Order: sequence, then C-alpha cells, then structure tokens
Amino acid sequence: MSHQDRPLPLVINHQTLKQVIAWLLAPAVFARLAGRQAATWKPRLLAATALWQVIN
Repeated sequence: MSHQDRPLPLVINHQTLKQVIAWLLAPAVFARLAGRQAATWKPRLLAATALWQVIN
C-alpha cells in the first residue's frame, strides 16, 4: 500500500496519558515519601517526568 511508507504523525491523547500515569504512578505509592518543604518537584511529578523522558 502506498501509505505505508509515510511516517505517521505522533498523536498524544493527554487524557489517556494522564490515566496511564495515574495507573502506573498511583498516589498511594508516593504517600509515605517525604520531600523537603521547599522542593518544587514532588516525588510523583519527578517520577512522571522521568517516565516521559524514557518513552519520548
């Protein structure tokens, strides 16, 4: 087929991505982790960002 040689554009469904992150990085996993009060990066957000870097 002629369309198979063309790369597909990357489509990111933000709602689905949010659901996957919520499933993989459940808040309960991070509930007992204590971070510094002044930290701007919370452990769950840091893990989500690291996951994004791996898949991207």
